[in-house]
Amino acid sequence: MNCDYTMLTIEGLCKHFSAFSLSDISLQVCQGEYFVLLGPTGSGKSSLMEMICGLRTPDTGTITIAGNDVTRLDPSKRQIGYVPQDYALLPFKTVSDNIAFGLRARRVDSHEMHIRVNEIMEVLGISQLAKRLPGRLSGGERQRVALARALVIRPAILLLDEPLSAIDEDLRDSLVNEIRRIHLRMETTTVHICHNLEEAFALGDRIGIMRRGRLAQVGTPNEISRRPDNAFVGKFLRLPNTWDGVIKANGAQNAFYVGDFFVRNVPNPVGPAIAVIPTENLCITQVPQMCDESVLTFAAEIQSGLPQTIKPELRLQGPAVITIPGFYPTEEWTPGKTVYVNVPREQIHVVPDI
Repeated sequence: MNCDYTMLTIEGLCKHFSAFSLSDISLQVCQGEYFVLLGPTGSGKSSLMEMICGLRTPDTGTITIAGNDVTRLDPSKRQIGYVPQDYALLPFKTVSDNIAFGLRARRVDSHEMHIRVNEIMEVLGISQLAKRLPGRLSGGERQRVALARALVIRPAILLLDEPLSAIDEDLRDSLVNEIRRIHLRMETTTVHICHNLEEAFALGDRIGIMRRGRLAQVGTPNEISRRPDNAFVGKFLRLPNTWDGVIKANGAQNAFYVGDFFVRNVPNPVGPAIAVIPTENLCITQVPQMCDESVLTFAAEIQSGLPQTIKPELRLQGPAVITIPGFYPTEEWTPGKTVYVNVPREQIHVVPDI
């Protein structure tokens, strides 16, 4: 990603725990970027966030924020706004007092504090809640108050730790849109950790996927979904049309096979691998098409007995299962019928399964 100014730089970060380690984490986050750390439980997301915050000190490596080395700096001096998973609002203080908490700690004068608290409440649409206590707020309102408290100090970086994990599913989409709206207005550099794919893809300018204390891949949502760096990323993202197979010697080259079915030549070494078949490049017809060797062509059978789904799709059984989103009426696309699939071989992305 092109970056006029790097707000967060992490270089060679390592931290060893009794049963887990963060290993050689290096990352740059640009000014104004919304960066999402995504990964399964236990992958190291929260440990990395704690080191950025200053709650833990790395064994080796450096953390730089706005050009300053903060690796061993006190958390209060790191120019960070932090929203913890449980929001940590003070239960006996009003919304406006909760928001003002960080300003008071920084000894901002009362006039300036009043102006900034009112401004941020206006931006987040919570001015009417100013005199309420946290116990009288909904989950979405508590989230906005916690965001306001973090943003009112005008941090260099906003850190969000699973901010939607306690939110009901029926509110999640609206709050994702609200977070995005606030980010676009405030342009605050943001690092957001979560394990929800839809949340990450809706919010992230870039996404870093973690596995076992390492960054498995960093890229835009489009980059990682079209060309995962490894089998873990492809499977973790639950990408459709991901085929398990093996890379074998094929004359002077190596090639990817599903069973005995040749898919394409690859530069990768021999061994287990997966292929990501690009759904957007699939062409399906009811009669065979004439294609050259650059196109993978195969017959497939429309599967029968599929359960009803919210998102309609056509499911085919060829060398492996193929799913194609969209509505295909059964009177034209009858279960058991043979159809023909074509996809450019060069668009099929193959990575070792390691």
